[in-house]
Amino acid sequence: MKRTAAVAAALFCTLAGSEANASSTGPSTVTVVLSATAGFAMFEVDGQRSPRPSCGAAFPTRFAFNITTPAGQAMLSTLLTAATAHKSIVVWGSGACDQPTPDTEGVLYIEMRP
Repeated sequence: MKRTAAVAAALFCTLAGSEANASSTGPSTVTVVLSATAGFAMFEVDGQRSPRPSCGAAFPTRFAFNITTPAGQAMLSTLLTAATAHKSIVVWGSGACDQPTPDTEGVLYIEMRP
């Protein structure tokens, strides 16, 4: 049991440290959604955003994520539902521009607000 807790703590510290430059938004409205045949989606929001990683400085309101995975498809569904229903979202960035667009921060999760 102690070993499991130690491994979990080490994993948490590793993951938390890798997101040191990750940005997040306050409640925002989706303004643009683009999906590409390369298997990724990009979107823009109109809300306030915390400081983003330097790789995403050119596009301060844009995020991107892979839509070829079940997780990415779930995020795309949440994003499109929020846009269609005119609901606000909160976005947590990954802290890295690791999608096919090297100038756009990736996404850890998207939360739709009531």
